Amino acid sequence: MTYTQWYRWSVIPVGADKRPLIPWERYKTEIATVEELRSWPRVNIGLVCGAVSRLVVLDFESRDDAVWFWTSRARARMICQTRRGFHFYYQHPGEPVRNAVKVQDETGRPRFDVRADGGYVLAPPSEPYRWILMPAKSEVLPVFKREWLPERSRNREDKRIHDGAKYIERIRAISGQGGHNETYRAACSLRDSGLDKADALFCLLKWNQTNAEPPWSDWEIRRKIEEAYK
Repeated sequence: MTYTQWYRWSVIPVGADKRPLIPWERYKTEIATVEELRSWPRVNIGLVCGAVSRLVVLDFESRDDAVWFWTSRARARMICQTRRGFHFYYQHPGEPVRNAVKVQDETGRPRFDVRADGGYVLAPPSEPYRWILMPAKSEVLPVFKREWLPERSRNREDKRIHDGAKYIERIRAISGQGGHNETYRAACSLRDSGLDKADALFCLLKWNQTNAEPPWSDWEIRRKIEEAYK
């Protein structure tokens, strides 16, 4: 499989040490062009998770943990076997999902990691990864549910997102009346609320539809976030 066959998702070239071989920050929010894909070295493929690829991946390090999730939480329709365990793929819910490690079950036992906005996973044909279940073309993946995360983690994440998003509700950007500066102020407010770049982008895109007159293009909103996070 070549890179160009991954045009539906955001992918990056990854070395044997599982580290990206290129600066990959922009691919957290943008899908590479065909020209870029063709220019990259033919090595391991990293699939960028989150809203950009509309995917959330759960990483299980053992068969027991994967079976536990399958039977007690939700069945997956897209599964990859990894070196030690399995990746379960789910549809991104459309709101920010942070990466997490060693997510615990009700007994406190660590069960899985979450790879979502701002994260990536190795995917086939990277060795020794291989698909063991793929959905039919017409089949829609189950949506990732936030209740699969511990309540404490959900509350901490929700507070940051809601605080930042709520604050910028009072900011309006009107063309010819300092609209650029107000949009940049909104982006900086999201940054200062503790959101990472991917979460801030989602909040600002939503804000743009209601508080900017006229709304900025998606590309312009991305530029505002890039400037705020420099």
